Amino acid sequence: MGDYWGTFSARGIRDHGWFLFKAGGSILIHGAPYTFDAQGNKVYEQLDAMGLYPASRGCIRMNPADIEWLSAWNPSNVPVIILPYDGGSSREG
Repeated sequence: MGDYWGTFSARGIRDHGWFLFKAGGSILIHGAPYTFDAQGNKVYEQLDAMGLYPASRGCIRMNPADIEWLSAWNPSNVPVIILPYDGGSSREG
């Protein structure tokens, strides 16, 4: 696992908790993209896609609560194993 890169914003959409893998440097781990409503609350996009189908463009997308935990843990240089997407056939629950 690489280093924490912070919260990114592009075209009015934000992502929290980006980590860059050191090997290759092209895969990121991040939370669900979000915008803010009129009251300043986060409105997440495609939470229903979590674990069901790829919704990112090659990155690893995590549940907002899980990426907050990962960011607080700060796992720089911790080995991470990413398994290939299997269409959800091996999910628990």
